[in-house]
Amino acid sequence: MVLVSWRRRTIISATCLGMLAGLFLAAPRAEASGGSEVAARPGGRRGLRGDAARGRRGRAGGRAGPTAVIARSEFEETYLQWNMFYKRSLLATSSGTQEGAKVPMSQSRERWYALLNAYHEGPPPEFAEDERWQADLAAITGYLHVAEWQLHAGRMKESHESLERVRWIWLDIRERNGVRWSGDELTRYHAVMEPVVKWGTGAERGGVTAENIAEFEAEFAKLLDAWRHLAQQRPPRGNMRRFQFGMQQEAAALRELQEILADRWYPDIPEAAKQVKSAFTMLFMGFG
Repeated sequence: MVLVSWRRRTIISATCLGMLAGLFLAAPRAEASGGSEVAARPGGRRGLRGDAARGRRGRAGGRAGPTAVIARSEFEETYLQWNMFYKRSLLATSSGTQEGAKVPMSQSRERWYALLNAYHEGPPPEFAEDERWQADLAAITGYLHVAEWQLHAGRMKESHESLERVRWIWLDIRERNGVRWSGDELTRYHAVMEPVVKWGTGAERGGVTAENIAEFEAEFAKLLDAWRHLAQQRPPRGNMRRFQFGMQQEAAALRELQEILADRWYPDIPEAAKQVKSAFTMLFMGFG
């Protein structure tokens, strides 16, 4: 099944959209497959097609081999339970409805207090020497409370921004204790990607025009550098085929936007920028 945009004549894989919806609705997670295909733009280069669109020959491509199962600690399991609902809250406050966001937000709060009660006084071994541990957990608790209050007040954007601050605190906790977490690399990439997407979609700075495209291309070049850095990092534990699929989708979206910019085909820029965010969201929901 494919969806065809009448504005861009772009054919988008429904598999990708279905995965994102499934994550938001807490449906059982199925292994991802499929790709995207982009028709030729008038007067420009052809878009990505077939294997190139799916990124099979890209850095993240190739067949996934057997993955060793590594036992997680009790803290990791507790953290992952909370993190799952935290990410759903992020997604719901960004692109969902107020009522729809209340469920994952309350579930996130419940899991957070389970973590807090278990580890506030006695942190896990990897954070045992961290003098800021309790202060940072208190800060996270505060942001989660504020985010939930903002959500109930109908301030969805502010609620999302409060939630965003939480993952930066966790990044700082892990970084100063020498703990690697794949989601932190995605957080760093997101910090570079988000301004480019907002500009490209027209949400900020009036969109991309002939007058500011050179400046936009400079920011996009920084995004490509951030992507190369992300692609060079050690893959996370988990479903490698799903991770590779997510990386392929993001790579294809970036290449498509790069070609559109080279062609100066302005009508396609907003949708291409939106696809960069959509592909990243799928990747982050699975591995952030």
